Amino acid sequence: GGLELARTGGAGAVAFVGMDSPHLSAAEVSRALTLSASESLGYIKPARDGGYMLISLPAAVGGEVFEGVEWSSEVTFATQIRQLCSRTEVRVGEVGFDIDSVADLNSLHELVVQSSGLELKECREFFKTYKPKDETKANPNVVLTALLLMGFTVGFAIGKARYKR
Repeated sequence: GGLELARTGGAGAVAFVGMDSPHLSAAEVSRALTLSASESLGYIKPARDGGYMLISLPAAVGGEVFEGVEWSSEVTFATQIRQLCSRTEVRVGEVGFDIDSVADLNSLHELVVQSSGLELKECREFFKTYKPKDETKANPNVVLTALLLMGFTVGFAIGKARYKR
């Protein structure tokens, strides 16, 4: 996986970014990687729903850091940080939000509309026609459809989500 490639390829760190966090800035990912590579610190950015949006690890940290994590639940962050802290010192980023519901999609819409400097060309194009929806009446597929329309390729490997652009 990514950690093994980082170790054998000479990279000092590896970051995993949630596919449902298109608004996460390149600058924040870069800061996380710098902390992990130059200071050998783990970095994790929690999401308000109990998960996390970004995790960066020094190359020396092995894949066992993901064992015992309760995925896709309100305790994902708590179980992940417990595993992470048992293997390295950790910095925690500000709480953000990922896109798991129509309410989250509406929050992203507000963020894109209010920010001219956001690195979200695909999101801006999508939101030119998007109208905020009432979460109680929306089809659950609207979130996945929105992410796909924004240019994200969604893939699953061994039960863990990942994205590529």
